[in-house]
Amino acid sequence: MTVRSFSASGVLRWRLGIVGILASAGIPSSQAFSFAGGQLRRPLGPLTRTARALCVPPAARVHCGLSKMDGQKEELKAVLFDSTGTLMGLAEKPGATYSRIAKSHGVACPAPTELDARFREVIGSKDPVVYAGAGSADAEARELAWWREVVGSVFGDAASDPGFDGCFAELFTHYGRGEAWTLYPEALATIAALKRAGWTVGVLSNFDSRLEGILADLEITQETDFLVLPRDTGVIKPQ
Repeated sequence: MTVRSFSASGVLRWRLGIVGILASAGIPSSQAFSFAGGQLRRPLGPLTRTARALCVPPAARVHCGLSKMDGQKEELKAVLFDSTGTLMGLAEKPGATYSRIAKSHGVACPAPTELDARFREVIGSKDPVVYAGAGSADAEARELAWWREVVGSVFGDAASDPGFDGCFAELFTHYGRGEAWTLYPEALATIAALKRAGWTVGVLSNFDSRLEGILADLEITQETDFLVLPRDTGVIKPQ
């Protein structure tokens, strides 16, 4: 068994779990994999290999070896990070943000805890944005309409309030800024360690077009090599 090991200042938290592959930077799929929060999973794509373990050595270094079913070791060249839950998380729960901004627009809405519960339910059951194709001109309009449906469902009857349009517009703008998010403390250090070791590092996310501005605000953009979003490909992971 070959063991993957990563460390950035001796720290790599559970959020950085292995989940898939992409050969987007002109790198063969056999030399790329990506991180997403949660757990070790079998990589996506035409590979005949399986992830075995993730450990953190005490030294601040990055080393990667991946076991293959045939027992041969293969060098990897690219790492792709997911965004939410991997590099960053919300600065506060949605219910608190929704409630505060709703009040500023005179919209009477449920309590923050109820808004949180509704948000989880709506997001968990709603189909993803349907794009017209890779790089479609109306991608941002489709994303905006999708989020308006989500927020409207979360607010329920309050979505018919005259102030809802302004409330939604402010919410949409707010979540497109870095201030709405918090960068996980190990993120930049881990990316920097990978870059020093000669890796190509990108972000692969199902987030909407606002992520580009968010990552710039959080100073991730200048540390990575590329960003791949559904607006670019026309599909949602894991398609």
